Amino acid sequence: MNLDEAIRHCEEVAISKTKQVENGDWEKGSSTERDCIVCAEEHRQLAEWLKELKAYRSRSEIPNTCEDAISRADARHLIAETNRNGLGYISTKVFKILYDGIDNLPSVTPQPKTGRWKFTVYDANHIGHYECSECHWNVLMNVSDYCPHCGARMGEE
Repeated sequence: MNLDEAIRHCEEVAISKTKQVENGDWEKGSSTERDCIVCAEEHRQLAEWLKELKAYRSRSEIPNTCEDAISRADARHLIAETNRNGLGYISTKVFKILYDGIDNLPSVTPQPKTGRWKFTVYDANHIGHYECSECHWNVLMNVSDYCPHCGARMGEE
């Protein structure tokens, strides 16, 4: 199954399940009707996520820097924990589609920020603070090799 087929499948299931509920195929308020509604909503959401994945894949240029990288393993773990803790039922088929989607996202290599501590003097007694050149976060003392606010690795002043 390719991505377009998966999108089409999810949309068809969502429409089919919605029609079943609207047509009264299931007893009003029954667990079957509720399951049908949840199934339709999950497939509708999955179709949207797959469309986003398709849009990411179609981009001709992937940015060189990454502001928000996450681990694929952590994303898969979050999905599994959500299901295990009763926060939502995800079928085996939907699990596979989500996991495959996560595995097929473009790989990025985060580019580390680098900056410098700049000392700014307040008065003639040389009282002042250090400022990160990347995010302009101020620290009074205990200047470290990394900015505690943005994580930039600090070089010489």
